[in-house]
Amino acid sequence: MATPTQHIFSAAEESRLVKADKAHYMHGYHMFDEHAEQGSLNIVAGDGAYIYDTQGNRFLDAVGGMWCTNIGLGREEMALAIADQVRLLAYSNPFCDMSNNVAIQLCEKLASLAPGDLDHVFLTTGGSTAVDTAYRLIQYYQNCRGKPEKKHIIARYNAYHGSTTLTMSIGNKAADRVPEFDYAHERIHHVSNPNPYRAPDGMDEAQFLEFLVKEFEDKILAIGADQVAGFLPSPSWARAG
Repeated sequence: MATPTQHIFSAAEESRLVKADKAHYMHGYHMFDEHAEQGSLNIVAGDGAYIYDTQGNRFLDAVGGMWCTNIGLGREEMALAIADQVRLLAYSNPFCDMSNNVAIQLCEKLASLAPGDLDHVFLTTGGSTAVDTAYRLIQYYQNCRGKPEKKHIIARYNAYHGSTTLTMSIGNKAADRVPEFDYAHERIHHVSNPNPYRAPDGMDEAQFLEFLVKEFEDKILAIGADQVAGFLPSPSWARAG
């Protein structure tokens, strides 16, 4: 891997990069006023658990593993594997009766790790599309079964499931619920988040568990067991609230 010092930008290069970033790049959770005034921390290199900015300053990539850099950055064996695969086959249409050996091997491996009889895999491009796809398949499946009313799902308050309109609605994370966005409500229900720090006053852990179980059971009864199609619990890292 090239050393981070090879990526140090001159003052002029850095100035141009900052201006271009402000002018053209919309970031996730973009704070427009703050960004226009302060600009961004521009990253140009990574090595293991560290990232480097345009001036060669090193930072711990503390949130990288939450997204897609769980194995670290600058991994030579990963770069070689990606390059080898791109040279051989960069992409193959997976529609209908088309397949490819790499996708087959991945699905086979995932099926071997999944519990019980979960042995079919639908590949998506990320967590948001995975949850979105699961919800759409629920609708399709119940229609095929002749049970069009059985499409309600239960999720948790203050959970994060993604950034599409549907997954933001399912997650119902307080920090994401800004009034400027519209949200889906039909057939989506919520119960409490299993965060012991936010348990009702006076409840110990065992009592809180009983409370959550009863709340969940009551919600199913209120909706009707014949209408509930699934439960989407919150990811563990998104439980604070």
